[in-house]
Amino acid sequence: MNSHMSESSEKPVQPEENERQFLHDLATPLTTAFFILDVVLDDLQKESPPHSSCPRLAQAYAAVEKIRILLQNRRKVLIEQGVPSART
Repeated sequence: MNSHMSESSEKPVQPEENERQFLHDLATPLTTAFFILDVVLDDLQKESPPHSSCPRLAQAYAAVEKIRILLQNRRKVLIEQGVPSART
C-alpha cells in the first residue's frame, strides 16, 4: 500500500500538501521562539546599562525573524496556488 494513502482509499497526498503541512508545523514553535526572544531582548535592553548579551540576542532575533518571514512567504505562495494542507 502507498505510504501516502489511508486504508479508506483516499487520494494520495501530494508533495506540495506535505510541504504546506511541514511549514505549518514549523510555524508554531518558531513563532514561540520569536516572541520569547522579543520579550527577553526587550527586558534586557531596559536594564541600565543594557545587558552584555543584547547584541547576540539581537542577532538571534533577526535570524529567527528572517526564517519566520521566509516561512510565511512560502506558505502564502502555496495557499495562493490552491494547495490544500495534508492534514484533514
